[in-house]
Amino acid sequence: MNNDKILRLIPNFRFTDEYERQQLLHDYARFSPWIFYGGLIVSALDIFITSYLNRLPLLGTITFILVLIYSIILIASLRKKKVDTLEVHSEAQYKTQLKKLHKSSILFATIMFIIFSLNNYWIPYITGSNLPQSSDILKYLFINLIIAIISGLIIYGFAKMKLIKTYKDND
Repeated sequence: MNNDKILRLIPNFRFTDEYERQQLLHDYARFSPWIFYGGLIVSALDIFITSYLNRLPLLGTITFILVLIYSIILIASLRKKKVDTLEVHSEAQYKTQLKKLHKSSILFATIMFIIFSLNNYWIPYITGSNLPQSSDILKYLFINLIIAIISGLIIYGFAKMKLIKTYKDND
């Protein structure tokens, strides 16, 4: 299946005119990172839950792989269509988009920290197995916080590079 056939899976893609198709592509390009990261977080959470319950994480692993494949194909097809996800035509829009990117990266880091904390503490507490020692709790929280901050900074850096490139291309 090539990239154009993947885009036909978008609801109402075949039955709209070219302007509406571009709007659909812009919407999917805007929301696909959240769909991608949300799917990864849910799949990873499922893998950890089944691991804590001493079962094989088959469904979570298959979902994880399918979300990765779908996201890579969707991103490639959206890039092929040259969908511009960041609309920056002036310096005011540039600053507004920069604030949105900053808030989004903080939100992602916070969600990631919460999910990691869930996996390390709440799930073992609920299942009653492998409870962390009290001396390890602060160490694990600190490690989770560092991982979440680094991930948020990486996402912010990539998004800022794309924003700068888009802003320079529009000038």
